[in-house]
Amino acid sequence: SPATAAVDEEQVVECLGILANLNLPEIDFESLIREFELIAYINSKLQPGVAEDDVVLEVVILVGTVAHDGSCAFLLSHSDTIQNLITLLNSKQEDDELVLQIIYVFYQMAFHKQTRDVIVKQTQVPAYLIDLMHDKNVEIRKVCANTLDIIAECDSDWAQRIQAEKFRWHNSQWLETIARQPVDANDPEAAGFGYDDDDYDDDLNEAPLIPSPDDYLDYYDDQLAEPEQDGNDDFFHERDQLWQQQQQHNPEMRRMLEAYPPDDIDEEEKLFLEQQYASMYNAYARAPHTTPYH
Repeated sequence: SPATAAVDEEQVVECLGILANLNLPEIDFESLIREFELIAYINSKLQPGVAEDDVVLEVVILVGTVAHDGSCAFLLSHSDTIQNLITLLNSKQEDDELVLQIIYVFYQMAFHKQTRDVIVKQTQVPAYLIDLMHDKNVEIRKVCANTLDIIAECDSDWAQRIQAEKFRWHNSQWLETIARQPVDANDPEAAGFGYDDDDYDDDLNEAPLIPSPDDYLDYYDDQLAEPEQDGNDDFFHERDQLWQQQQQHNPEMRRMLEAYPPDDIDEEEKLFLEQQYASMYNAYARAPHTTPYH
């Protein structure tokens, strides 16, 4: 009867919740998984529309608990569990608690060496994590960041993609302002200040991960002239404000600026420093490689 089914469902939720919270080192989850064929049960409940949301949530929490054990994580990674979780993530994007528990499973999979390659090289989990790294939920952002840090350490290609996304996010307002500057297509000196998106992506992906401050000055050593304002005072005022923000928050840029004395200089030295500042600004605006700040 419906009443009996409801009672049974409540008992299932309670049992799953208890099992999911037994995160104790003395419990041999691998034996439990093998003896009771829990992986088959888990995957059956992760199928869309098969179970109620509260059952699905407890099952995902159980997977995260079981995945603490490297051997269990290995068994899960060689089943349909990861793909089922990705499918579930796509269909339940608005459920913050469920999303958090799913990406926690991904964190556990990335944490263990024996399952890391499966996550990184055989699934699109890193791409989903990049999409979620700026989620409005603080806890989701934290788990994504920790998981992506692990992935970046073991895979250089994903490391560059992760760095590129961090750079875009932290500097989005500044990059939009740079892109709005009027550029003369016939002026080779102006070319690059309004950076082409495709070229920007290609260059950024080919860039070293952590450039030194000297990279900027060496690369743009011949660009010392203050760019002409062409009457666009509003743009340059906004640009200068954002430039000040970059000085304050970006440690690489701050170290470059601190190499020059701010006071007690004559007019000739002051003019030279202003030109240097302009050159560094142009370099930082155009540079396809730069260290994102946090």
